[in-house]
Order: sequence, then C-alpha cells, then structure tokens
Amino acid sequence: MPGHLLSDLAFYRPRVIEERKKWVVPFVLCATLFFVGGSLFCYRFVLPVAFKYFIEQYETMGVSPAIRIGDYFTFFFRMVLAFGVTFELPVFTFFSAGRRVGLPFHAAVVPLRLGGDFYHRRNLDADSGCD
Repeated sequence: MPGHLLSDLAFYRPRVIEERKKWVVPFVLCATLFFVGGSLFCYRFVLPVAFKYFIEQYETMGVSPAIRIGDYFTFFFRMVLAFGVTFELPVFTFFSAGRRVGLPFHAAVVPLRLGGDFYHRRNLDADSGCD
C-alpha cells in the first residue's frame, strides 16, 4: 500500500501547487506509519486470538481442523490489509479536513450545529467557496 501511494504521489506531484507540496512528506510518512502500525496490531493481537478461537470452535465440534495453507494466507493477508487501511483513516481524515474535502456532502446529509445556527449546504457553499 505505501509503495502504491508513493507511485501515485510521483504522478500527481507536478500538478500540486507549491503551498501544498510541504504536506506531501508528512502525509506519506504518517500514512506509512499508521499502515504499518495497523498491520502490526493485527499480527500481534488480533490474529492470535482469531486463530485460537477458530481452533477451539473446531475442537468443540469434535472435528480436527484441516486448514489449507492457501486459505490461511488469504485470511491472514486480508486481515492485515484491512487493519492497515483502517488505521490510515485518521490520516486521510486529518489531511482532507484541512482542505475541506467532503464538507458540502456532509452538510447536505447531516445538519451541523455551528455557533448556534444550523448550517446546511447552501450556507456552507457561500462561506467556503465550494460549489
């Protein structure tokens, strides 16, 4: 995932304006660290409990588990990837909130209580310049 992120950034870097180029390195660094952190969390804490649970379920049924290596790796890598991507969500939220990405959509769906007034899409569009 981080390698794919770097190749995407190499493609988009010439199109990024100068004031936002200073955020590229912190974004890539944070996204990579959070992805690795989520993957390690899954590997060290979630997967041992999950595999122990599955083995215990087989034992309670009186069946000896015949786990194929392909199924094991598929489950393992899907879980590690899912936790890595999930741990990256705060990074994407932080960096997109600074650019006000998604604000008009959220304001149209859920009214926000800001400063005592309810702001809807039309009010936010006028304030933020979003169309």
